[in-house]
Formats: sequence, structure tokens, C-alpha cells
Amino acid sequence: MSFSPMNVSVPEPDRAARRRARLVLRLAIVVAGLALIALLVLLRGGNKLRHDNSGKLRILRSFSVPLREISGLSRSGSHIFAVGDAEPLLGVLQLAGDELKLLRTVNFTAPLWHNYFLCARPHNSICRSLANVINKQWEGLYYEATTNTIHVLQESTGAIFVFNRAMDRILSRTKLDFFPDRYEKSARTNNSLGEGFVPLANGRVLVAKEKHPAAIIEFGARDDTAQGYDPRRPPPAQAYTETVRTLYPLHYWHLPDATDQHCDLSDITHDKEGTLYAISQVCRRIYEFARLDPGDQQVQIVHSWNVSDSIKAPEALVVLAPQVFLLASDVKTLRHNLWLLASPEHQPRTTTVARDDRATHDSL
Repeated sequence: MSFSPMNVSVPEPDRAARRRARLVLRLAIVVAGLALIALLVLLRGGNKLRHDNSGKLRILRSFSVPLREISGLSRSGSHIFAVGDAEPLLGVLQLAGDELKLLRTVNFTAPLWHNYFLCARPHNSICRSLANVINKQWEGLYYEATTNTIHVLQESTGAIFVFNRAMDRILSRTKLDFFPDRYEKSARTNNSLGEGFVPLANGRVLVAKEKHPAAIIEFGARDDTAQGYDPRRPPPAQAYTETVRTLYPLHYWHLPDATDQHCDLSDITHDKEGTLYAISQVCRRIYEFARLDPGDQQVQIVHSWNVSDSIKAPEALVVLAPQVFLLASDVKTLRHNLWLLASPEHQPRTTTVARDDRATHDSL
């Protein structure tokens, strides 16, 4: 008996099932590949992409200081120094516990006009425009207790002015060349440059660039090599001997992951141990950084804290004690423009102002 071959046809439902199985397999391979890529990026970045968000800072109290648009803060012992964006006016305050007292204000218009104002007075539109450039956009402040000098950063000109203690004489001026290789004609750079700074060793400066893009930049002489920043070796005090000098970008560090890349940088500072901190006004966040390594392109965030939505335009920062901050609001009103903040873990019974072995300069 012989059998003729039979044409066996696969039922349509079985073919559909096999197609679905192949599709599921392909999707699984794609998902596994993406997961592997994400894991490799995470491993390569180490702790750069992961940090401890320690929650929202508690508001201990607010202060009302007669300075408009406070954009720069610095500290020496119990003294707090503040500068406003709108005019060349320095406020000298004293902090005792959780009480803040204004000692005086110092107007430093005279030395600026004496050195840089070409007109006898702002009697026409050109001179008024020049006066406006000279008088405004004071964004960063650093008081150097050892040399007893006050360093003020002007964003529009990209210049750091070093004043004597009385602020009636300019000792030196540092010009920061943010764009050494091109003419930057975009108008958006007019208000996106230096917002805060920390002097480094060998005449270098660490600057917080606000946006487009936000970055921490190490500036130095044109032929220098970036050295980064190590909080275990904070920068020594320096007295600048050059009357005028120009510094250039040596290295850039950017904020790391997707949650922070859209943030700006509004100030940078360090505590008395040398640890670096920064604040973002857009993201309402305070960052604590690890050391800045010249081999890295991104900062390493150790901790971050969120700032309450009730604080308008958080702009300037000083660290008073571990997890205790004084924050300034860049607002035109003279009410509630300084804020005393603490992390959720901070115990209110501890001393607000950490002990500082530097001179407090009661004669300020």
C-alpha cells in the first residue's frame, strides 16, 4: 500500500501566535539592550549620577534687610556681608544665634566712578547708560579675612573688583574672559555669566556660570593647567599684586543627571572646612559637592536640599554650620529677603553659627 504525500497547512491562529512570539522576543532583546546601556552608563559615572536628596529645608526664621535684590553673601565669623544687584551697596550685618543685626551699609560708587566713569556726571543718555553699566549687576561676594579685602563680582562686565576694607579704594581688578575663542554676540549671554566665585591658589578663581549652559569654571592664566578643587586642601588667602589681570577658562564642570541639567547656578561658596556648595534658583535646590577633578566633566553631588516655594528668587548662599544655611532672595522688596534654613536632620538646640577661628574684625 502506498500513501500519497499530503499538503499539511498550518492553521491561521498558529501563524499569528508565532508572529506574536517573535515580536515579543525582539522587544525583549531591545529592552535588555537598553537596560544594559543604562547600567554601563551608571557604572561608568559611579556616584556622579546618584546623590542623597535630603528633603526640603526647614525655615527657622526670616529677616528684613534694607538691601534690594540681594545677590551675593559672604561670611567672616559672626559677620555677614551682603551685596545687592541693583546698586553698589554693601551691607555689613552681625549674626548672633538666630538674631541678625544690620551694622551699616557702605556705598562703593565713588571708587568705581573715579576709576571707570569717563563722564563728569551722567548728564546725557550716553553717560547715563555708562553709569548704569558701572552701578548694577553685582552678583558675587567674597570676604577674605586674612588680607581683610572684599571681592565683588560684576556679571555684566565679567570683572572681579578687590576693595580695601573701607571700600573706598580698588586694589585690583580681574577680568574673566568667558569666550576667549570667539565673539559671543547672543544677547542671552548678557545675563548668564558669573553669579558667584571662590578664589583658588595661584591666583585662580572658581566661578559659577549661571546658564547657557550652567557650569562651574576654573579660571587661570592662559597657559595654566586646571587643578580642580579639593575640600581637604582649601585655597590659601592671597593678596593680588597685579592691578589688572585677565583670566581664561581652564576647565568646565556641569551638573550631572537629567533632573539637574536644566537647573541654573546662582551662587557658589564653601564652608569653613572647605566643602563646596552651590544654589540653583530655577530648581530651588542647594547642592553639596565632592572634590572637583580636572579629569571629570561633571560635578559629583554628595547631598542636595530643596528650598521652600515660599522663598522667592533664592539667589545667594552662605553656610553657617553643618546643614544650616543663610539664604538671600533677589527681590526688590526690603521685607523677608534673608532666610535662616536648616535640614530636617538638624537639631534646633545646636549652635546656629559654627565656630570660626578666623578673626571676626570687630572694626568692620
